[in-house]
Amino acid sequence: NEEAILSYDKALAINPNYVAAWYNRGFTLRKVGRYEEAILSYDKALAINPNKDEILYSRGFALINLGRYEEAVISYDKALEINPNKDEALNNRGIALFDLGRYKEAILSYDKALEIDPNKDEAWYNRGNALFSLEKHKEAIFSYDKVLEINPNKDEAWYNRGNALFGLEKYKEAIFSYDKALEINPNKDEAWYNRGNALFSLEKYEEAIFSYDRAVKIKPNKAEAWNNRGIVLYKLGRNEEAIVSYDKALEINQNSNEVRNNRRIALRK
Repeated sequence: NEEAILSYDKALAINPNYVAAWYNRGFTLRKVGRYEEAILSYDKALAINPNKDEILYSRGFALINLGRYEEAVISYDKALEINPNKDEALNNRGIALFDLGRYKEAILSYDKALEIDPNKDEAWYNRGNALFSLEKHKEAIFSYDKVLEINPNKDEAWYNRGNALFGLEKYKEAIFSYDKALEINPNKDEAWYNRGNALFSLEKYEEAIFSYDRAVKIKPNKAEAWNNRGIVLYKLGRNEEAIVSYDKALEINQNSNEVRNNRRIALRK
């Protein structure tokens, strides 16, 4: 990559108005995570030719990676003025809006991307996440189902579908979704943890402990899993084991009043 950048620098020393060299230099810098430098290259290219939608699109991508979401939206808007049918720009514009907490606007962007390419699983997935953030769980599930029709091996979609079902208190269906996610990615601690929470809600305490055990095996510093494991053990009358779990949680998060309170209750019996 360094060699490529040097090659572009040599080309630009000969012809400073070489738009393709500025763009490719920016693209290479972006690929290696040098986003600020990439943006400078894109800006040089755009100063020469402001009507290249591909440059504006790549510039937006770099800005997202820097957390400069408002600027990213502006870049994507300019790209879309030139090429309104660029579904990738609409999808990424949605991502930037999502990161700004502007979920309704993000959904509109994803919808436009999906009008152009209805089989864009990434846009369906992002749309589901935005709907979930608005607590529109049923609509989110519809979007996740669309993702899974296109790409049944997307563990994140199964996992988030489970979370949406959990939000609707459909715990058995949520567990089914978590299980699907875990078939694909058995090391996803969040899926084991949320599976445990769903089983806890169904009062299937022994099975919940198994899930929490898997979660903390993968991520031993997951305080909330140790805490919930303690609650389940307490429900089963296994107070000494519950206290050990609470102690683990407090080793990780000493300031948790919830865990301290749970531990006090277990000590009373």
